[in-house]
Amino acid sequence: MSLEMMRATMERAVHNALQREKEDRKKKNQKKNAKKLADRATRCVLLRNLAPPGGLADALYDDVVGECGRYGAIQGVAAYEVTRAEGEAKGLEPEEAVRIFVLYEQKEAAMEMRKALHLNTFDGRCIAASFFPVDRFDARDLAPVPAAEDKLPAQCRADHVPPAPPAAADGDHPMPDAAASPAARAPPKKILPKYTQALIDVIRAAAAGEEVTLEMIHAADPVAKKAYEDDKAAAIEAEQQEERRRSRLAVAAVLAAQLNADFEAETAQEEAADAAAPPTTEGVDDID
Repeated sequence: MSLEMMRATMERAVHNALQREKEDRKKKNQKKNAKKLADRATRCVLLRNLAPPGGLADALYDDVVGECGRYGAIQGVAAYEVTRAEGEAKGLEPEEAVRIFVLYEQKEAAMEMRKALHLNTFDGRCIAASFFPVDRFDARDLAPVPAAEDKLPAQCRADHVPPAPPAAADGDHPMPDAAASPAARAPPKKILPKYTQALIDVIRAAAAGEEVTLEMIHAADPVAKKAYEDDKAAAIEAEQQEERRRSRLAVAAVLAAQLNADFEAETAQEEAADAAAPPTTEGVDDID
């Protein structure tokens, strides 16, 4: 394998490792956010941006009941429309003018509906779904309280411009084909992380016939160093356990030898005592 192919293989391996690390972080964050959301969940969901200001109509109610009823039994539906003056006073966006409230019998149904509809589209509009206090719904206290409610997502605003694709981060550049020639492969857009470059330097040194020590590899790759230290610690622990086992066996052997010696001594004493005792005539008849 040529040095260039070795480098390409290493780059691909590092790229895949970084991608897996990103995916793991993303899953952890999603799990953490889902737990936080579950702790805040209620049986009532507030839907915003379902219609433009002044767009409340009976048909909208029918659509809401029909769509939201798919996730569970609905206990009540209510609506509130923010006036222009109220919206300006509270610093609300026009997309927050129409507020639809859906109260479910079960909190799980509300959570399922919120998950399905949040940031989804309805009639070309991006829906913002958030949980709402049940006690406020029961009291028909439906006016917006910006400080106590989730902010309208940027995606739901009419003037929202989708962001440009993010620039490639370190290690995210398109990976070259290891089978392609060096001239055919485009140069990476970003340099590799320092520790990855150090690994490549170690590989290059080994390919050139230079001496590569374990310390050089560990300095270039902290992950390999940690794995080595863990294996070494496990080996030491296993050796210590084996030493303790051998010590216990040695102690047991000494005790067994002592017991055997004591038993043989007692047996010898009994045999000597029997030999020194005079013969007995008890139970033997005299013959005239």
